[in-house]
Amino acid sequence: MPILTIALLSGGLLGIQPASTPAPTQPQVISVRPADPGSVIVLNKAEANGMIFRPGESEAATTFEVGNGPHEVAMAGTLAVVSNYGGPTPGSTLTVIDLIKLQPVKTISLGDYRRPHGLAFMRDGRHILVTAEVNQSLIQVNIDSGEVVKSWETGQQGSHMVVLSADEKTAYVTNVGSGSVSIVDLAKQGQEAATAVVTAPGAEGLALSPDGKELWVANNKSDSICIVDTGTKAVTATVPCATYPLRVAFTPDGARVLAAASGSGEIIVYNAKTRAEERRISTAPGEDIVADPLSPDGPFKGSAIPIGIVITSDGATAYTACTASGTIAKIDLDSGKVMAHFKTGKNPDGIGLVPRR
Repeated sequence: MPILTIALLSGGLLGIQPASTPAPTQPQVISVRPADPGSVIVLNKAEANGMIFRPGESEAATTFEVGNGPHEVAMAGTLAVVSNYGGPTPGSTLTVIDLIKLQPVKTISLGDYRRPHGLAFMRDGRHILVTAEVNQSLIQVNIDSGEVVKSWETGQQGSHMVVLSADEKTAYVTNVGSGSVSIVDLAKQGQEAATAVVTAPGAEGLALSPDGKELWVANNKSDSICIVDTGTKAVTATVPCATYPLRVAFTPDGARVLAAASGSGEIIVYNAKTRAEERRISTAPGEDIVADPLSPDGPFKGSAIPIGIVITSDGATAYTACTASGTIAKIDLDSGKVMAHFKTGKNPDGIGLVPRR
């Protein structure tokens, strides 16, 4: 078993990877089977690959190679885009996957933009927003041409995750090192485009309510979630979330918010209206799956480390990638029970659902 290292930059958990992970020179398909709508895609950071789990199946149907240190995946139509964050050497590429043929079709070089991470597709399905941590920037990439067509500076450390408003006028970017969220007016350029709102140390995960009125920001170093009013651009409430929350996600009806408490190894469910905690769901795998050992004195001792969360369109099921145990936990949201654990590769993190076409 390779020695694991936990990479921290600007206070955020950026990846758990082998000390040296070779980067593939060209994307290469290992096996091919169709990506049905509703299939789960998960990225294995330590293996530079991704897997597809088809609906109703607990074993991966397909494995495909991407770039070094893949962290996030976003999908639109028949395409998936993966951000290749890198390892000890910062990454600077995106991998484009054809969801019909189930194969990588393009590697996009981002040039001087390094540590790509958060992703958000534009409505046309041909442009995507990408955070570039090293450059403290948000960029827009044309997938067809492979060109960076626009960029916005956040001026904040560790610009990590991004969500886009429904009208595509505003992007929201968390800044792990600065403990803030940048509200970016996409119609503007230069420093005046981004407004920084201080949340709390370790601002990382974020989710926009379906009505666009609230932004929930998970602060990993302060064990809290800040709620930002998108109209006033101010924090209106802070709720506790123990421990080490890394991601948050709204149910499609906006009634509940799920938080991945990576330190405690739980998915914490909140009532979005009252902001009260409703239940905690352990993501600990069964006895047949043994978690990789972590630092005995670290913040993740004994945790499966749930990170990425996706929720089905009917709001009935959630999937979370557990990076320490190398599993996906499938959760029934009505009962609050884990229905299954799917075995992945090493250190899964980014996760997504194949859209209906």
